[in-house]
Amino acid sequence: MAVSRFSFYSKTLKMNTSVNIVLPEHPTESGKTLLLLHGLGEDENAWLNQTRLTDYASETDITIIMPRVDRSYYTSRDGGSQYFEYISQELLQRCCAWFHLSDQRSQTFIAGTSMGGFGALKTGLTHPKEFQAIFPLSAMTDIVQKWHESPKRDAWFKGLFGSPDQVKNSINDITYLITQQEAQTPYI
Repeated sequence: MAVSRFSFYSKTLKMNTSVNIVLPEHPTESGKTLLLLHGLGEDENAWLNQTRLTDYASETDITIIMPRVDRSYYTSRDGGSQYFEYISQELLQRCCAWFHLSDQRSQTFIAGTSMGGFGALKTGLTHPKEFQAIFPLSAMTDIVQKWHESPKRDAWFKGLFGSPDQVKNSINDITYLITQQEAQTPYI
């Protein structure tokens, strides 16, 4: 198993960013890919520094991709960073090309904790044909409820989501995304 730390220029984000990747010791064509998202207040190093991820990964044939997304809630902002497009489109495609990973749905998974659980649900439900399963861990699933519970986040959430009314029935509304699923809904 190898742990690689990459810095590269993201065309989507229009800036340099970082990603950590755990590569299996002996990759096979049947190997899986896990996009593992960090929570609020963490970064791409959280899973490596705060868990036994590498111990567990050493006995598998799973490539684990851990990107940095700061405090973005995996969201794209008008005139700002395009983190949702980066996570849902650019990052996985680039890693598949760099490391010759499968892009097959049956071999691709997404997971995250807290804010990362929200990002995993949002990404997996918005792109259901790309992910076999979504593993949200202590996911923050209701932005509007969290907004009302935490008035101190008002300016920050306005910058990310616009308004509570703009969240409803959008890709930032997890309940809405679930109701829009068809036959190929990823396992949650």
